[in-house]
Amino acid sequence: MSQPNYKLIAHNSKASQDEFEMWQLMELVALIAPKTILEIGVDKGHSMIAWQMAFPDAFVAGIDDRGEVDFPAGYLFDEIRPLNKTLELWGGDTTPGTGVIFK
Repeated sequence: MSQPNYKLIAHNSKASQDEFEMWQLMELVALIAPKTILEIGVDKGHSMIAWQMAFPDAFVAGIDDRGEVDFPAGYLFDEIRPLNKTLELWGGDTTPGTGVIFK
């Protein structure tokens, strides 16, 4: 299996992260061949999609503390779910004692 083109993935990503920074980080992460990638602070979810494209065999998870069920990244999962079951999004309220988590 050939290595994904990390530069192209970063370029085509709609992530808010700097394109060059994302590309270079993907190159470094590739050296350890991750089985799991956890993104803390998901924003709109575009970088999670880029991570899944860059590392299709990895389990990609995202955590954010917005605490709303209508999480901004949620709309992306209608498109992604049928294609790959290894992408998960977790969010919840980080207020002590609330324990609200959705998946």
